[in-house]
Amino acid sequence: MHVHAPPLDPGNWTYDVRPMVRTKTVFVHVPKTAGLAIARAVYGSEGGGHRTVREYEEEFGPELLAEMFTFASVRDPAERVASAYRYLKRGGINPADAREAAETVDGYENLEAFVLDPEGLKASLSHLHFRPQHEFVCASGGDLAVDHLIRYESLHDDYERVRRRVRGRSLFHLNGTHGSSADDAQALSPLARWTIAEAYDADYRLLGYDLPI
Repeated sequence: MHVHAPPLDPGNWTYDVRPMVRTKTVFVHVPKTAGLAIARAVYGSEGGGHRTVREYEEEFGPELLAEMFTFASVRDPAERVASAYRYLKRGGINPADAREAAETVDGYENLEAFVLDPEGLKASLSHLHFRPQHEFVCASGGDLAVDHLIRYESLHDDYERVRRRVRGRSLFHLNGTHGSSADDAQALSPLARWTIAEAYDADYRLLGYDLPI
């Protein structure tokens, strides 16, 4: 599945938290969860980029953040890994993505090989696109620290519930595509799926996704 959005022009991106202050909302954009489409629909820009909820607390202060409606987009961890792998193998869309690709997925023939290599997925968890989702949406004590989750798997329905509150625009249509990240994840061997489950154990537990094994 993918979101049809206007062509990306990273040179014109506008990371800006002022719309968040104006609307008293904070959107935590976890990479590879359709977050760019959501940020543009709500703020008319790329929002605050890939800040974590703890970084927003530092940005705004705990008192102001407590008064704001916080929400985030999340995704099945195995499908997110597959999506990130595809994205980086294609070079991403900016120099930072290219550097991350060189440090993570370059040299691997396929997703299975990347996941199973000890120097592959598990060695890449500190990199942006493979960083565990709970690190974006949980407080330092490990508890979920956002008011609402938008799941990629039910993106439009979940977003519509939020849209009424944040007065955002409609999202672009979500369509199924041949050879999607979901297909890539499903094609993994049981051992590879177990490896992902082990690497993202906290994501599965805290975000309520079923283990892929």
